[in-house]
Amino acid sequence: MYKLTAAVLAAVLVLPLAVPAFATHIPGGTGCVQAHECGDQYAEYLPGGVYTPFIYAYDPISGSYQTMGVLGPVALCHNYGGYYYLTDDGGEYWNAC
Repeated sequence: MYKLTAAVLAAVLVLPLAVPAFATHIPGGTGCVQAHECGDQYAEYLPGGVYTPFIYAYDPISGSYQTMGVLGPVALCHNYGGYYYLTDDGGEYWNAC
C-alpha cells in the first residue's frame, strides 16, 4: 500500500515538470517564437535559411503584405509552396520552400 502511495505521489510531483519539457518539442507549442529563440528550427522556411523573428510577407488571404512571425512563413510554405516577401531595399522576392 505504501509503495503504491509513494508511486502516485512521485508521479503527481514529477508530471507537472515533465509536461513543459515535452511541450517545447511541439512546433508552435512554445514561447520560442515570442522569445525569438527558435534558432534554426524554422530556417528552411525563411529566405536564405537565416532566422529572423519577423518578416514582411504577402498574405494571399488578405491580399496584402503583412508583418509575420516565423510561423506565418511556415504556414505559407505548407499551403502555397512559398511566398513573396519584401526586403529593406524595397525589393519583392519569392521564397520557394
